[in-house]
Amino acid sequence: MECTQTGFLISKNLKLERLSVPFGNVRRCLGVVGDIWGNVRRYLGVVGDIWGNVRRYLGVVGDIWGNVRRYLGVVGEIWGNVRRYLGVVGEIWGNVRRCLGVIGAIWGNVRRCLGMVGEIWGNGDNRGDFRQPTGVIPTTDITSNTVKSDVGKKYEEEKAELKNALLNSTGKISFIVDGWTSKSQQAFFGVIAQWVDENWILQVQVIDLLLLEGGHTGQRMADAFLKILDDFEITHKINAVTADNASNMNSFADALEKSLKLRGIRFTAKGNRVRCIAHIINLACQAAVKSAETIVCDNSTDLEMDSTEEDGDGVPSKDLRKGIVKIRSSQQRREAFRRQCDLAKVTVLELIMDIRTRWNSTFDMIVRANKLRIPYQNTVESDEMLSPYFLSDSERNMLGYIENFLQPFKDVTVHSSSQQFPTISFGSMVYSTLFEHLQSFCVDRPRGMKGIDPKTNQVYPEWVQEMAKAGIEKLEQYYPSSEGLVHIAGTVLDPRLKFKWYKAAKLRLDKIASYGAPPSGEPFVLQYLNIFSAMWRLFLALREITERNK
Repeated sequence: MECTQTGFLISKNLKLERLSVPFGNVRRCLGVVGDIWGNVRRYLGVVGDIWGNVRRYLGVVGDIWGNVRRYLGVVGEIWGNVRRYLGVVGEIWGNVRRCLGVIGAIWGNVRRCLGMVGEIWGNGDNRGDFRQPTGVIPTTDITSNTVKSDVGKKYEEEKAELKNALLNSTGKISFIVDGWTSKSQQAFFGVIAQWVDENWILQVQVIDLLLLEGGHTGQRMADAFLKILDDFEITHKINAVTADNASNMNSFADALEKSLKLRGIRFTAKGNRVRCIAHIINLACQAAVKSAETIVCDNSTDLEMDSTEEDGDGVPSKDLRKGIVKIRSSQQRREAFRRQCDLAKVTVLELIMDIRTRWNSTFDMIVRANKLRIPYQNTVESDEMLSPYFLSDSERNMLGYIENFLQPFKDVTVHSSSQQFPTISFGSMVYSTLFEHLQSFCVDRPRGMKGIDPKTNQVYPEWVQEMAKAGIEKLEQYYPSSEGLVHIAGTVLDPRLKFKWYKAAKLRLDKIASYGAPPSGEPFVLQYLNIFSAMWRLFLALREITERNK
């Protein structure tokens, strides 16, 4: 039994010994593998450290690249600014080159003109009195007497040509006269002739400009005017004379009527003297604006008034005028105003300063100020010296009323002042248009005038109504002059109007047709009609002959 157990144990031990040999080898292999894995982990740790360093290095490189990109962006902006500055410099240089080119062209023309003078006058008859600069026309010495003589000859040639055109005109000739005094206290008297030539083209030519001596009396100007007509031999062709409404022009028309009557030439101060409609409009607008300023000034008793010129006086147009004067008179304020225009994104324009004797300059001043309202207000508000000229909302509204009030006067003035076509036929319609415009501001219930502002549906302020009344009063003072013969003839003979205007105005046509008729004879209007018809028939005949000769 014991032997059996002993043998079993021995056998078991032998088996275990046999198994322990490969197991030891496995353990050794696993140990080697563990060593290898440990080395791998160490290697991976080293690689991880290296990758971490690489990532850090890449981060640093990224930061550097970001900075580089930002620096490149800044450089790009700088380069963009440099390019823009270079562009501006290029434009300036281009303008400078163009200016130099213009100056060169002008100088070239001057040299050519001087060359022509040299060719015309040669070396002159009497050398030594007048010498050209060396190098311009080296062979030309022109005397002052030669210049005076040849200029006089050229004037006589041009005058003879103009005289021939006036004498050959088929119809009558109308004239525009005016007298004024220059800043040097030299008095002038100018005459312009207007007529329709054989091609039915309106001609407008200055025929003389005299230096007046002595007082500007109507008689003196009438004598000077007749002397000019006699010189051109066209006194018998006189049709009408347009002049302003000064008192000496009234006496001028009366003196001219008397002088022409003695020569047997029909001319009347009432029928043939045309009062300048633009001057009448100027007087009406001046009266209206003055009325508004007076009323507003009288109603400004609640304002603190100071005697110094620096303070505003409560009248919008006057405050605006003073503010503009202050801004325009200072270079620093002009620059400040331009900066305000840039900030407001408004086109930089110059503020307009009006002239008291010209209503349209007041209108232009208000229109420009309304357009530049924000820059103007900001400029005067930011300057303590200009603060009295800051315009309140009510004052700006008043300027808006004045602008709307004056706009139709501006329109008819531009139309009536055209020299491209005759405008005498529109005289009555101009008056009618202006009367209708002014009456729209008035309240007169018996006459059906309500004076309602279409924008607010309220009655116009009292000062606006007074403006309109002042304008109506001034227009009514001169309106009867539109019943003169020239106005009637011009209206009736206009193919667009004929008698339509007078029919619309409900005037008796028989009264118009017989206007100015002597006790026995043909009415003046029919005389004009016959002349007009004869000119038209002559034009048709000449055109037919021209067509045949082609």
